[in-house]
Amino acid sequence: MNARLQKLIDNAKAAWNAEQASGRVRIRVTLDTSSIARGAEETLARLREAAASRKIDADVGITGSWGFCWMEPCVTVRSAAGTHAVLYGNVTPERVDELIAAIAAGRDLPELALGVIEGNATPEIPLLEDHPFMKGQVRRLMANLGRIDPENIDHYLAHGGYEGFGKALEMEPEAIIKEVLDSGLGGRGGGGFPTGRKWDFLRNATASPRYLVCNADEGDPGAYMDR
Repeated sequence: MNARLQKLIDNAKAAWNAEQASGRVRIRVTLDTSSIARGAEETLARLREAAASRKIDADVGITGSWGFCWMEPCVTVRSAAGTHAVLYGNVTPERVDELIAAIAAGRDLPELALGVIEGNATPEIPLLEDHPFMKGQVRRLMANLGRIDPENIDHYLAHGGYEGFGKALEMEPEAIIKEVLDSGLGGRGGGGFPTGRKWDFLRNATASPRYLVCNADEGDPGAYMDR
């Protein structure tokens, strides 16, 4: 691993661990196109106001989507002790005071709960992994969705971000292409054309300059798709 990159990763992990051990209640609102369309920005603002007015020592921030687009705005609440966290759905601005009151009283709000994401299930709230939507899912590339702030690069670094890049810096170009080919990574436009084959075409092209074009934006914004 590149020494400079490794130092950034080590610092990010230390910052993440300190954040987890802060002794503060952590409240996270899903913020993406689907949740914004359903009022998540208003929910976020109201949560900050309500927590401050009740003098709750809370760290209120954002995460990416868990995938429950039809249940937005979704909110994760993690206990100050860091031993219990619950994902809630349909937390509209009108329901914020109810949720904050439950937090202040040290209890859950089962009527809005989708599932427990850290700690043990309760008699009223099952584990999120047992939710019908989550059963059968194995999240790999999306394993950190809902858990980290997508606008905080340290969160990304602390959870394996750029480790592949660090490995690639120490590999020969041919080895990188072979690894991408062996991974089976392909396009998601329907044809599933192997990504490594595209890179190989580019590497062996004789024309100059050569261009690698990345499709970085789904052409249907707000369609509740992640590609």
